[in-house]
Amino acid sequence: MEYYIGLDLGTSRCKAVALSTVGKVLAKASASYGLSSPSPGWVEQAPAQVWEGALSCLEQLIHQKPEARAAGLCLSGAMHSLFPVDNLGNPLSAAMTWADCRAQAQSEALRRQFDNGSMIHRTGCPLQPQYFPARLTWWRETHPNIFQQAAFFVGMKDWILYRLTENWAIDLGMASTTGLLDIHRLEWDPQALDVAGVSARRLPQLV
Repeated sequence: MEYYIGLDLGTSRCKAVALSTVGKVLAKASASYGLSSPSPGWVEQAPAQVWEGALSCLEQLIHQKPEARAAGLCLSGAMHSLFPVDNLGNPLSAAMTWADCRAQAQSEALRRQFDNGSMIHRTGCPLQPQYFPARLTWWRETHPNIFQQAAFFVGMKDWILYRLTENWAIDLGMASTTGLLDIHRLEWDPQALDVAGVSARRLPQLV
């Protein structure tokens, strides 16, 4: 018997479900992990803890259905997470979560420099601290060494997918929440990338 796995990477825990080929729930699993707030406005997540939680969920499902074979896996995850990784995929910091607002000053400065309305029209996202133009500007201004060292800037779902497959990829739905995607052309927006100070080569491939 074959089954398919849905794995959701939430803010404080991950959840997994095994479904038959006709959609019957065969098994469920969950694992918790923490958040940290080392400074006011910072809400971080440790990538290693999320990875351990994801592995725990997958192992629980396998143990519940040892006679069956997992034929595929689908990932979902919280929006707006961001962290830098090196060329081997090792995290260079904790991940900013959707609740992190440390880039408030950068977002305000960007709104004074650039046309916020034009950005919204192209990307669907305003210049706010949750979106990547402001967050990447924060990295560039406050931690220039890490910013230069980073091979990729990724979200948590991107990184878990890389750990499972050794491929960097981001689906269009998640990419549309970054503030870097041209939602009309469905490609990375050159002007947003210029604002953020990164090239498309430092982002996961759009799929």
